[in-house]
Amino acid sequence: FTTFMRGQVVHLRTTISYRARGYYKPPIGPTIGAGCGNDKVQPQIQIELVTPITLNRNWHLRSESRLDKLEPASDSAKDRCVVSILKYDVTTRVIDAARQAITSHLPDIDSKIAKIDLTQRASGWWDLLNRPIRLRDDVWLQLQPRQFRLGAVTGTAHTLTVQAGLDAFPKIVTGAEPKAIARPLPTLAKDTADAGFQIALDGIVDFETVTRAVEDAVRGKSVTQAKQTVTVKSVVVGPL
Repeated sequence: FTTFMRGQVVHLRTTISYRARGYYKPPIGPTIGAGCGNDKVQPQIQIELVTPITLNRNWHLRSESRLDKLEPASDSAKDRCVVSILKYDVTTRVIDAARQAITSHLPDIDSKIAKIDLTQRASGWWDLLNRPIRLRDDVWLQLQPRQFRLGAVTGTAHTLTVQAGLDAFPKIVTGAEPKAIARPLPTLAKDTADAGFQIALDGIVDFETVTRAVEDAVRGKSVTQAKQTVTVKSVVVGPL
């Protein structure tokens, strides 16, 4: 099979060659055998299967394969099965038999696709999201992810693209680098219909960092009130 993607649908396409032979036992006389195709020339059938691809809650691919096309490879006589003795065209019978055989094995294809497990890759993404992100010296962003959500699954040619949403509770922390929190990969949730996002960002800042930031902002500045001038030389921030 040649495999490629268009949008969310995977296409499996192939062309097969075949030989067919049938037998007839008349009431009187020997058995007669006739068919189409030989070692050199064989009629061909084009087959195309399609299946949408998505992910289940446990990070395995999921598909629902169906037969999309099953027909002679061309309109020419070479791709027809004509019984040589009687000149009887049995191409439709061959196509019907092939359809039954292929359709009965579609669950096998879905079963093989379901064995493709993305847990290891998703766990790698999850571990990265749980690590602190350095914004500047002694300032860190913790995303604190809670949930992955499945978005659209699309593809082009041989590339599968999975869009994932993320539920997170980000927090900014100052001081030494905080330890990464090891959280197990959650099951994959369904995406929401909301467009865009809103973030409420908490910040935990130590007094030393606040003192340094405020002092850098106001040190050396002067304030004049009632003909008196005060110049800020240093600032110390402490608890109320």
